[in-house]
Amino acid sequence: IDFRLLYVLLRPGSRRDLDASFHTLMINTTIVNILFALDCCLIQEPSAHGIFFEFYDVMGPYFAKIELTKTTVLTIIADILHLILAMN
Repeated sequence: IDFRLLYVLLRPGSRRDLDASFHTLMINTTIVNILFALDCCLIQEPSAHGIFFEFYDVMGPYFAKIELTKTTVLTIIADILHLILAMN
């Protein structure tokens, strides 16, 4: 759904009756949601089920840094974007 929404928001020929700042905020929020979904599908779920154990055993420290960054910085940015979107 997020990819479809992003396609509709970025399509050059689409008719938009949205404010420019609201439109930009919707695009940014959708991109953040896609990043979170990809992270969950490609990193967290396979490692939780033990798929490619050796790969995750070797790459674990790097993925831990990615997850730490995601849970601190990106979560705060996503929360701020969602708050602004809700207040708009």
